[in-house]
Amino acid sequence: MHDLALFSLHTGMSAGEIISLTWADMDLEQGLLSLRDTKNGRSRYAHMTAEIKAMFAKLPKDNHSDIVFNQIVWS
Repeated sequence: MHDLALFSLHTGMSAGEIISLTWADMDLEQGLLSLRDTKNGRSRYAHMTAEIKAMFAKLPKDNHSDIVFNQIVWS
């Protein structure tokens, strides 16, 4: 949950945007996150801070899912 909270704090993304984020939406080189089909129906970009880039560099990419935060249980 630490990584999820840090991610939300640094990107300003909503819970819905975070749980639908896929590995294909991430551009670590450019530091951009592509957000498609947001609440207002428009696509937009979010910027990654250095802390977020470092966090993702450490995360193993799960071969079973395209969803970045697929192991998180929302309750």
